Amino acid sequence: MDTIVYLSGTRWSSLPGTDKMLARSLARHNRVLWIDHPVPIHSYKDVREHFGRSLLGIPEAVAPGIARLRLPALPGVGKPVSRSATEILASRCVESALARTEGRIAGVVNSSPILRFPAHTGGGIRLLHLTDDWLAGAKLMGFAPIYLRRVLQANIESADVISAVSEDLASKISHSSGRPIEVVPNGCSTSTLALGLRRRQVVALVGQLNERLDLDVLESVVASDVAMLVIGPRADGDPVAGSRLDALLSRPNVDWRGPMPQEEVQRLLQTVSVGITPYADTEFNRSSFPLKTLEYLSAGLQVVATDLPSARWIGSSAVSIAANPSDFARQVTDSLRQPVTAARRQEIAATVLKHSWDTRADCIEKLLSAKREAASATHGSSTPLMFETGRVMSATEPNPNVDHVLLTRFNLPSKGFESIVRAKDGWLRNRIQLFETYCLPSVIAQSQKNFHWIIYLDPQSPAWLVQRIGELSVGGRFHPIYREEVDALDLLKDIRDVTGQSAKHLLTTNLDNDDGLSSDFVARVQAIEAPELPSVVFFTAGLVKCNNSLFLRTDRRNAFCSVLSDWNEPTTCWSSWHDQIGKTMPSIRVEGTPGWLQVVHGLNVSNRTRGRLVSPTKFIHAFPGLMLDVQEPDRFMLFHDFIIGRPRRILREACRAALKSVTIALLGRSGIDRVKVVAACIRREVGKCN
Repeated sequence: MDTIVYLSGTRWSSLPGTDKMLARSLARHNRVLWIDHPVPIHSYKDVREHFGRSLLGIPEAVAPGIARLRLPALPGVGKPVSRSATEILASRCVESALARTEGRIAGVVNSSPILRFPAHTGGGIRLLHLTDDWLAGAKLMGFAPIYLRRVLQANIESADVISAVSEDLASKISHSSGRPIEVVPNGCSTSTLALGLRRRQVVALVGQLNERLDLDVLESVVASDVAMLVIGPRADGDPVAGSRLDALLSRPNVDWRGPMPQEEVQRLLQTVSVGITPYADTEFNRSSFPLKTLEYLSAGLQVVATDLPSARWIGSSAVSIAANPSDFARQVTDSLRQPVTAARRQEIAATVLKHSWDTRADCIEKLLSAKREAASATHGSSTPLMFETGRVMSATEPNPNVDHVLLTRFNLPSKGFESIVRAKDGWLRNRIQLFETYCLPSVIAQSQKNFHWIIYLDPQSPAWLVQRIGELSVGGRFHPIYREEVDALDLLKDIRDVTGQSAKHLLTTNLDNDDGLSSDFVARVQAIEAPELPSVVFFTAGLVKCNNSLFLRTDRRNAFCSVLSDWNEPTTCWSSWHDQIGKTMPSIRVEGTPGWLQVVHGLNVSNRTRGRLVSPTKFIHAFPGLMLDVQEPDRFMLFHDFIIGRPRRILREACRAALKSVTIALLGRSGIDRVKVVAACIRREVGKCN
């Protein structure tokens, strides 16, 4: 049986909502690994008790076919520092749980506004399920809109398929992202109604009592002296709204029961006559799909709702749409007076069956399977397939349709900050040593040999370097080309001369001369089939080596980018900066085992230690000879890095990113380089004085 991982926007122990009901229905045909919404560890006893098991990724069985993983959060999770540390903690717990999952992961359904897709999903399809307009509801959720927007954008980029609960929300996200969005509305249970029901002339309101409700409508209904049963917790934060709710709930014709178990809610709904959905006409509510409307129908009730798109979408005559507060109160009164006919009961039953949670779960399963089948059909079925991030790969035979060229700048003359780095004493000798230690051996070790390698050098290079480069290139290992600068036309001419332009497509890969590739990098990248040309390919997982330690890193826009284009309209991986090239062409992000190795050695232009500390043992075979001096970390080192080292690095990178954004906004992209030059010159002058 396959496993579906469900990243939820709520906790399993919370009131049943979209996520919990979908998960239960998905568990009919799959194992479900439910991932809780992270909550502060100091506030929840059960999270503290399961902390060790959560870190190890050990879930707890909570329902047939469903295992739950609690996620701990640090205090003040809404604040930047605590939020970043919580992201690390949550990521570690989820990755550990996925590593323990047996069998195939069919898909990862993410309906959380703050959890990102795991870096590695075991080949499972990523489905982003939008249950609300999270950006419009940022205030209700207690998170900064800019943070929610960043997470949403990252998940949209990572997702293989995206769905939303309403047509309005789907249209909005599709317009902003440029991607198609499937509509999978909320559903309802299909519980059997008790025989011989004796319903009271009472109207029911179920759900959280907060600012989403139209209090004018509620006050109008209560003022008409109808009996009202209210079930649900208060979650209001606005003082004015709170005062109005106080007055409303204290009315003699209002019976407020507070939060109740789902079974008791369903029982009570079968004793009343009308359900109401009095939501205010806001941007957030227009994109939502209230659960309560269908749940009222499931209980056999007639419904009165405010005029929102989801109510009209249901298209049932049992759902009356009110135009204003007085009209709402009138329709509630009329519905209480009118008995439910046999024909109306049949219509309600048919509507409930059409919109059941099982039907919604079937839609989710079809989206997952259709995406996988579409990818398989694109590649064909004659060879074994490996599915990663929406692309099917087969790394067995050379690809005759591509001319593949690795491109390396060794010591091309450069301006700005890089010129200062390259002017340091010993830079060239250190560079050639790194090249021979990491870069060259990793290219020689490639399992797929059908590629070319061009290395550009400064014509003014010292004689010893020219001689050494000549020795290393013997046998055609690479093609050294000496130029003062390389423009787009010169680059394409050199590539044509080296490859002979013998294939249909051009594939170029950037490789810095102090870094390395996994032994299967060329085979994997040549197996990519891009639906559009040109496209840029990123292997998101890589390693960072600093001194004798190794770090596993996920980088969605790393420097090891490859560009696949048609020779009729050729473009290369040097057409733009690696962190900007995804804005000029479609991006393909491939997860899986690490595909690259960055070496931090003290004379880097931009590389820094990032990622989490790991053992080199399981990576040695993919990077033969490149980790001979890497030590095996003990448990204390791993724990120290998890608690102190990695959070400190993330905070440092967040500060650098913020400073970079401000600099770009004020001075433009070239301003970053000017700032680096000035800072380097100041440091150099200070050094002379000392």
